[in-house]
Amino acid sequence: ARSIKFPTFKRESRTEEEDVESGVKRRNLLCSIRHKTTSNVVALAHLHYRPILPKDRRVIQQLHEAWFPVVYQDEFYDELVENRMLGTHHSLFTQIATEENDAIVACVVGSFVEATLLSGYTQELLISDVNNHPRLFYIMTVGTIPKYRRSGLATYLIQLCLEQAENDTGCGAVYLHGTCMVSVIY
Repeated sequence: ARSIKFPTFKRESRTEEEDVESGVKRRNLLCSIRHKTTSNVVALAHLHYRPILPKDRRVIQQLHEAWFPVVYQDEFYDELVENRMLGTHHSLFTQIATEENDAIVACVVGSFVEATLLSGYTQELLISDVNNHPRLFYIMTVGTIPKYRRSGLATYLIQLCLEQAENDTGCGAVYLHGTCMVSVIY
């Protein structure tokens, strides 16, 4: 079985204990998102939401390069705007938020990933019962422009991903990469 390659972040190496602690923090974060008030979403009602389209490629690449400490290949963006995951061609879930002038102000990219493509360690960490839940929903990227940070927009986009996961009975987890820059980009 081929393992899926998650992006490599520029960070110091951590021990297995630190990775487990980090995984627990990620799970707690996703649980707290469910309980967060939706009052900010009302303030975002003027935004429009849609999947990423081929016409968005240049802007999406510029935003990702500004938001993330990861350098994605051009092929990543070529596949992204076609709603396919690089290397596997699995379907992607994408949503962008735009203002009236169609200016992109936020986006989220995610995909269902079969547990068999994960390393054994990652499987054990994220999915408690791989027989009943053979896949997870992997949130690859989520970010907002500075004007919309701390407004609840990223929370709303993550909630859309959680809804995708909840609608798939075979999904046993939602996984989101995080960095020390989280407070900067959300």
